[in-house]
Amino acid sequence: MNGLWHRPLASLTLAYAAGVWLVATLRPSLGDGGAVPLGALLAATVAGAAATGWLSLRRGSAVPGAVFLLLLSCAAGGIRAGQALAPLPGPLGSWLGRRVILTGVVQPDSRPDRLVLRVEQVGGASIPRLAQPRVLVRLAGHRPAAAENGPDDHAGPAWRAGDRVRAAGRLETPRGPGNPGEFDARAHLARRGIRGILLAREADVERAGRAPAGPQGAAASVRLALGRVYRETLPPVHAAVLEGLLYGTTDAIPAPTREAFRVTGVFHLLAVSGSNVAFVILSATLAMRALRVPAGVTVPAGLAIIAFYALLAEGDASVVRASVMGGLALVAGVARRRRDFWTALAAAALAILAWEPLALYEPGFQLSFAATAGLATMAGPLGALAAARLPAVPRAPLGVTAATAAAEVAVAPLAAWHFNALPAYGLVANLVAVPLAGWLVVSGGAAGLLGLVWLPLAAAVNLVNRAALGLLLAAVEGIGRLPGALLAVPTPRPAWVALYFLGLAVAFGWVPARHARAARRLLAAGALVVLLSLLATIVFPRPLEVVFYDVGQGDAALVLTPARGAVLIDGGSASGWDHGERVILPDLRRRGIRRVAWVVLSHPHEDHVGGLVSVVRQVRVGAILDSGQPNPIPAYEAILRAALDRSVPFVVGRRGDSFDLGRGARLQVLHPPEPLLSAAGSDLNANSLVLRLEYGRASFLLTGDLEGAAEAELVRHAGAGLQATVLKVGHHGAASATGEDLVAAVRPRVAVIQVGANSFGHPSAAVVRRLEAAGARVLRTDLDGAVTLATDGRRLTVSAWRSRERFTVDLEPEATGAREAGRSHGRLRPLARRTHPGGEGGAGEAQRVRAGPGLHQARPDPARGPDLRLRGVPA
Repeated sequence: MNGLWHRPLASLTLAYAAGVWLVATLRPSLGDGGAVPLGALLAATVAGAAATGWLSLRRGSAVPGAVFLLLLSCAAGGIRAGQALAPLPGPLGSWLGRRVILTGVVQPDSRPDRLVLRVEQVGGASIPRLAQPRVLVRLAGHRPAAAENGPDDHAGPAWRAGDRVRAAGRLETPRGPGNPGEFDARAHLARRGIRGILLAREADVERAGRAPAGPQGAAASVRLALGRVYRETLPPVHAAVLEGLLYGTTDAIPAPTREAFRVTGVFHLLAVSGSNVAFVILSATLAMRALRVPAGVTVPAGLAIIAFYALLAEGDASVVRASVMGGLALVAGVARRRRDFWTALAAAALAILAWEPLALYEPGFQLSFAATAGLATMAGPLGALAAARLPAVPRAPLGVTAATAAAEVAVAPLAAWHFNALPAYGLVANLVAVPLAGWLVVSGGAAGLLGLVWLPLAAAVNLVNRAALGLLLAAVEGIGRLPGALLAVPTPRPAWVALYFLGLAVAFGWVPARHARAARRLLAAGALVVLLSLLATIVFPRPLEVVFYDVGQGDAALVLTPARGAVLIDGGSASGWDHGERVILPDLRRRGIRRVAWVVLSHPHEDHVGGLVSVVRQVRVGAILDSGQPNPIPAYEAILRAALDRSVPFVVGRRGDSFDLGRGARLQVLHPPEPLLSAAGSDLNANSLVLRLEYGRASFLLTGDLEGAAEAELVRHAGAGLQATVLKVGHHGAASATGEDLVAAVRPRVAVIQVGANSFGHPSAAVVRRLEAAGARVLRTDLDGAVTLATDGRRLTVSAWRSRERFTVDLEPEATGAREAGRSHGRLRPLARRTHPGGEGGAGEAQRVRAGPGLHQARPDPARGPDLRLRGVPA
């Protein structure tokens, strides 16, 4: 690897990637006006390249010439990235936000509920071939095809690649994430070259013929034909897994099976890579030799077969990388030239980035290239070390183990970065799965080709494949069920990732000898800094941080305490889009939070409780603080059952309860009173938990969905005790909440409205004006995205995720009346449980426990152990 920097193509590829990274990093921060400064930067780069080129010719030196080429390559990468990040092109951009009719050709990566179109006409106006953009058509009201084709048939797309269709709908641009850690659909679509989204009903999409059959259409037809062979000769799950192994199609694999492959670290087997291409090259070479194909035809035919296989696998980064490297190896072998690994790897990366520059940020691209580089640089030394230490063990298994370990070591920080998880048993799973997958690629490919000729031949070969697939699935699913199979890890800092790879470079001798000593010193200094930073996080308190998530028309907030605890207040909805799974859990994983001390349920409405179910099922929870109001909706019953299954106690909160969060942070319950209120509207809203969070001079008032008479009762009772720096506006900004008396009592400096698209008129314009007239800065999650507020008790920093608004509030000392005395429950800790062997609910139910001094550990029933009972919920 020491000679990497002396390979021209590798250096040019790195410069090109640097240009892509520079523009992709700067463009979002510059906003819509970023094209001008980026254009000036790229122009300056080109001018610098021209100057160095002229200098090279003038002085006859190679150094300025090399700089010229590197700058030119960097500028080319930046230009391509700028093109990929540009908004919708002219013909499409003029229709943004309006209903339009698009005519285009269906692309291979379409699914039953969506189409990807290469747009040929917009509103009747034609687009030149080279300028035709890709648009994602989302179909509302789609009915799965499986119901029509029978239970054992794959629910394939209703539209085939190559179909020309006419679709009518509303044209929009993809929206970026509204929350930290949330999947960035806009960036993902941009990396695939998709510029817009057409929202259409299935009835508004009609077939308008077939486009001329090109290589992609031919590959799609072969893929469908092979799929029919496998589905007719294998059980559905086996057929779906075999298709994934052969050409990377995973849509038909059941979600639990896909998850098992991911948890065990063998999901890469379902992404076509070098081993697949190697088998294709070997099979093609042997077949051409058997047919005595002339030598002059062998290379072009081999390259054509590799290219067609890449199209068959839909051209993902891993298969393109393997295909380019395999094709270069084939040419080098025939030309009797030395095969240079790094030049081939650089050529593959440059080919991918030239076609789709934003693929640089795609996890598949990064993992594929990292694993390949790890195999090339670490498998040999690790195998030699293992052979020296274990001379009695045969070389073959040691080599496979070393190769697997090398790939896992290379991709570990990237897997932690993208997925916040590492497979605990990945080495074992790969040792079992990789040989089986290798056999299945060869045998399964042969079965598919034979089945295209005569189906009984495929059925005979698939008798063996069925056994191998069963063994593969049993191994993967069995290992995936082992305790601790997936290790949750926080998102590493970029400096830590760099330090990790520097450590590998030092350990495996990648650093040139003249720089090795400096590299070791840098590594030692970096490790010391990391150690000191970790110690500092333990010794020194962190700021109190409150994140109000963008969960649409719902509420969800995360409190990170100075004592490094976590409190989750509400969780959004799970109806149609599970905010717990899609928003909250990704952020918890990103932060490395494995335990939430308290889950607070302000009141049991779907838009507050739905997303909490996923959280309680997947994260350790100390206790659930509830308003004590049952509501027979599926989401509320689901969270009760999840809490019962995981022995999470319920605590009923009432006015006057107080919780010490540690290091000066405190949470008070200001509402509801005992007994509960009876309102003319919703009793559930009227008895929402209202919480006051305090830390130093900063305070937060969270009002749930409190409104109307209940809000007036709170103002009468609490008075000056409601004063707070930050107000979480009640009931999504409804006109019936956040009245003048409440605003006057709270006097907020910042007001956060958690709201999404709705037909209720939320937030009310009168409420917004009322808050602004009181001097509050109003932020809305539907416009600003998640709102994060961090304070050290003296100053409050506010930042919005989507709008990128950021400001600071200096805090004044609060009046002493704002600190009401409450019953302290001590620091956050697991609550004691008490059993009710003969309680009213019968066996398997649980009784809500009342918070306060009366909570104690009861003697458990020796036959059943501690049992928490939830009143009124069937077992």
